[in-house]
Parts: sequence; structure tokens; C-alpha cells
Amino acid sequence: MKFKIKSETLLKGLNIVSKAVPSKSSTAILENVHFDLKGQLLRVTGCDAEITLRHVMQTTEATDDGAVCINGSYLVELLKTLTKCEVTITYNQGDPTVTCEWSSGKSTLPAFDAKDYPTVKTPAKTGNSISFKEKTLSDGLAKTINTTVRTNKLELSGKIDSANTVHLYSGQYDSTAMAGLHAVVDVQNGDTA
Repeated sequence: MKFKIKSETLLKGLNIVSKAVPSKSSTAILENVHFDLKGQLLRVTGCDAEITLRHVMQTTEATDDGAVCINGSYLVELLKTLTKCEVTITYNQGDPTVTCEWSSGKSTLPAFDAKDYPTVKTPAKTGNSISFKEKTLSDGLAKTINTTVRTNKLELSGKIDSANTVHLYSGQYDSTAMAGLHAVVDVQNGDTA
């Protein structure tokens, strides 16, 4: 897996999903951010077993698809020290490290097998359709499950299935899903495909 991305784009995505990454967990893999590269799109996911946040970003260059888990807090701290620049992330399947390179330096971070990260199920596309404005959804979630969803003026839509499970989506189906106290939130910024 190898890709190039603007440091500020990656930092923004990691800041979004890191809100769902616990500092300590009985499931150690959840203390990391899941990176999944397909083509030019990088999907980062943070999960604490109750809330899952995903963010999709456009890379500037990608050569090999793949997935890996990286400690997000280490990477966030590294990216905060960089001025706006392009960063190259390289991971060779099976290696215990990820290499992060930029114009004036290089860092190696611990890497973990993405196969150990929990699979987030996508809800079925059945049921009745409902729509929420971002503020309405954020206020409702804050009152019902003590969390908030922050997106940039994003209109969310959703579905209610026969089991009264609410499935929420943004854009073309790929954004938000909630079932009981478990929520899956994909946030795409305006500059992604």
C-alpha cells in the first residue's frame, strides 16, 4: 500500500475519526485507525465498539491498494509538526511498520494487521426514507446517545427498517448508519470524489 496525500487533508480526516478511537480498550486493535486504500480514495475509520466514524479522502497519488491499522494519535502528532506539504505513506503487507515521508524527513510508525479490525456492516437499503438536517440529527443524537455528529453543512438522509432500526445516509448512500446505540458515520468533505 502506497499513497501520497496533503498533510492537512490527512490531519483533518484523522481529527474527525479520532473522536471514536479509545485511548485504552480491551480490544487493542480499536486503539488504532483503520486505513483502507482503493484506487485514489483513502478511507480512514475509528471505532470504539459503539461508535464508528469513517472519513473518505482523495489522495494525490496511489500505487497499491491495501489496508493497515496505525496508531492515529502518533500520526496526528507527527502531522501537526509539519507545514503544509505532501506526505507519502508506505506499508508492505506483513511488515510491523508504516513509513511516513515528507520533503524534509521520514518517520516509521508501528503498523497492525487490518484483518484484526472489526468489520463494520453496511445496513440494507430497505425501508422508508426519512431526512434530517445536520443540526437536527446532531441535537437528537446528543440527547439520545450522548454523542454528536459534526459535518460541514451536510444534509443527512436515512431509512427505518421493519425492526425500527434507523439507517442514516449522506449523499449517495455512503455516509451514516445507526442501529440502536451503535452508530456508523462516514463523513466526506467537499473535495472528495
